Amino acid sequence: MPLFVWLYGWQLIDLVEWRTLTAAPFTRLLDPAQQFLHASPFAHLLGAYYQRQGLGVDESFLVVYGVGLVLLANAALRLLIARCGANYWGAGALIIAGSPLLLTIISWIGKDDSFLLAFYLLLLLSPSPLTRAILCVLMVACHRELAVAMLVVHMLVRAEVAAIAAGAAAGLALSFFHTNALLDAAPSTRIDYVIEHARGLLARAATHPLAHFVAALGPFWIYVLRPSSVTLRRASALVIAAVTASLTLDFTRIFVLTAAPLLIELTEELVTEVRDHGGIALLGRRWPVGVLGVLAFAQLQLAGDRLSWIRGFSWTIAP
Repeated sequence: MPLFVWLYGWQLIDLVEWRTLTAAPFTRLLDPAQQFLHASPFAHLLGAYYQRQGLGVDESFLVVYGVGLVLLANAALRLLIARCGANYWGAGALIIAGSPLLLTIISWIGKDDSFLLAFYLLLLLSPSPLTRAILCVLMVACHRELAVAMLVVHMLVRAEVAAIAAGAAAGLALSFFHTNALLDAAPSTRIDYVIEHARGLLARAATHPLAHFVAALGPFWIYVLRPSSVTLRRASALVIAAVTASLTLDFTRIFVLTAAPLLIELTEELVTEVRDHGGIALLGRRWPVGVLGVLAFAQLQLAGDRLSWIRGFSWTIAP
């Protein structure tokens, strides 16, 4: 983990928006192109609370997103141990590290992604339908549209509907109440942005289809595309992730977070294969998971221009 962070670096974003939204969380002050952030109020409301307790703007940013990262790390460790076992949780960590999930979390510090993913992992750990529904509500508070897409993928790959659908519906109702009743005026939404820019977004998405495909899951594709891994449910989940990513032209962050339920389920399956057979079947032979762990350091699709040991390298997929 420290080597990964040193190699790829990290990035803080939306600092200006953080200052604005935490200073007046119920006032529509952002530019119309950024007003969709009002629909993701979880971290901003936390920041507003801490600032009213005496913390400065920068300090509250570090505290809130620091808490999010710690919560995510704790939830991830608990889930790995619960689903992979005390002796194989490290194998699960090496497998999931081959996806851009960790890269996404450290590259967009300032989004609610750490909370969003932590709440989803806690959902997987909870045996209580009520608790799972509450966690769905919290996910929607972190990112309304992305959370709904993630939960739809979860329902597809896990065949769990009732508690998830109820929680998502409650989260959407609360989100609507927040943006249309608590705010001083209804903000522009992500849907408004997509409708306005749909033609340009789809045209740009079609410009570099191969680069977008590679960037979507990086090295993790070798697990997803194994014949034994492909099912109709999983293929449908990938279509949902691709459509969601196309609407934002974000084939790393949005795609991988939407597909996270699929990646986690597949990781559990691969760990079972490691436990039963001693390795993962790829390219006609069985590979030890320790050898495949090097794939975590092949996430060039996003961070190539920030690698500590490569200068002047850039991977650009936008025209």
